[in-house]
Amino acid sequence: MSKSPTLSLFAKFLKASPEEIGLIAAASTVVGILTNVTAGTLSDVYGRRVLILAATLIFASAPFLYLLVTDPLQLALVRVYHGFATATLAPVLSATMSDMFKSRRGEMMSMSTSFQYIGRLLAPTVGGLILSPSLFGLTLPGFHTVYLICGISGSLALILALSLFLFPALKPSSIHRRGVLENLRGVPKHTGFISVSSALAALYLSVGPVETFLPLYAEELGLSGLEIGLLLSIQTAMILLAGPFFGRLSDRRGRRVFVMVGLGIVALSIALISFSAAFPALLLVMLLYGSGMAMTLAAIPPMVSDLVPKEAYGTSQGALETIKDVGQTLGPIVAGVVVSLSGGVFFWAFSLIGGIIAANLGLLNLGLRRRVKQE
Repeated sequence: MSKSPTLSLFAKFLKASPEEIGLIAAASTVVGILTNVTAGTLSDVYGRRVLILAATLIFASAPFLYLLVTDPLQLALVRVYHGFATATLAPVLSATMSDMFKSRRGEMMSMSTSFQYIGRLLAPTVGGLILSPSLFGLTLPGFHTVYLICGISGSLALILALSLFLFPALKPSSIHRRGVLENLRGVPKHTGFISVSSALAALYLSVGPVETFLPLYAEELGLSGLEIGLLLSIQTAMILLAGPFFGRLSDRRGRRVFVMVGLGIVALSIALISFSAAFPALLLVMLLYGSGMAMTLAAIPPMVSDLVPKEAYGTSQGALETIKDVGQTLGPIVAGVVVSLSGGVFFWAFSLIGGIIAANLGLLNLGLRRRVKQE
């Protein structure tokens, strides 16, 4: 909720330019470029529990720092700190699911993602409701309410994470420092890893523009805060509900088809956003976008674990998250620059992002064909 739908509206209230809004949105993901692979690798050596606790500590403390923000630079700095939480938690949770399951890896990793998305589903709607009374004349106390609720939620998450001490921790791997370096060097060399992880980066190239500029586009159309929140929630609901189903199918029928079809759907739906000038049309587009996201996210993380040995699950998931964050970081920056250069026209930004994803789809197809030939 601190990001969707609040972040871009709060940044606009602080008089940030479109370029600055894009940079602020990207700030939390920039740290993930290095943190993801570091956290994943450390969890291979020291176990998953300590990294999960570190992440939830940040989730509990970061929201209260937003209460002190008075300018765009301060907002960007708080987003950097907040970004360490997600960057640490995401690869460690994926590695934990890979540890616990093998034949049902796609289904259970998607199930884990769905639990995370329950909060993300509620967030935009709750945030929109809080901001709706003052949507066209936003006040700082309204934003304070949002961030206080985020702080309470993060504190509850920390308390739940502390219960991990009541259970035996997942045993650390037996690899040592030399093995860690071998994993770091070896993971990108596994056939198909670069093409598959690049597909995830392309997918997440769309996430920043959607979360950051869709609320602004919808506001221009005259939509309420509640409607904006529902648009962002509906695509999250698709990932939450359909993800485990697609994950189970990918366990049985292979990952490739779900990655290819999912990316194609995402590229199409992003391009359609600017052609949708009313709430019902945007709602249908976001349903389409969410279904494509669900397909792709259900297949890519387990596909990466399928490519590497168990000792490198954390490292591979961390590397995957790092490459993903490159796309998520560039997305709002590129979109912000395009919106600014086009005089505030959102069409060119969404069209460009959709085109990039479509181009990556062709490159992925070539990479996967090369992997099949090598096998």
